[in-house]
Amino acid sequence: MKVARDDSAKEVVALTQAILGDCEGAIQSVQNEGLPQFRKINVLQIIALEFFRQGQFERSDTLIKEIEAKYGYSSWDRLQLAIGFIGHNPWSYYPYPDW
Repeated sequence: MKVARDDSAKEVVALTQAILGDCEGAIQSVQNEGLPQFRKINVLQIIALEFFRQGQFERSDTLIKEIEAKYGYSSWDRLQLAIGFIGHNPWSYYPYPDW
């Protein structure tokens, strides 16, 4: 994180941690870096998907419920999660933002 110069770069570092299997480290990065809400939600959703892909279903479910309780979920968010749960990439540049 020390080399990440802005919120976008910090988000990318946390996303990379998650897809490389360091979901706990990614959670710590999100908590410690004070990312804007939309970036934090994105990273947490990816972490939830990666927990699921690792077979940590309870951890994934808990995180999804925490995100929903704190931030809510749109229909689009739910669709992206469903696509990820069936083994596909939810968007073309997954896990990195395409905006």
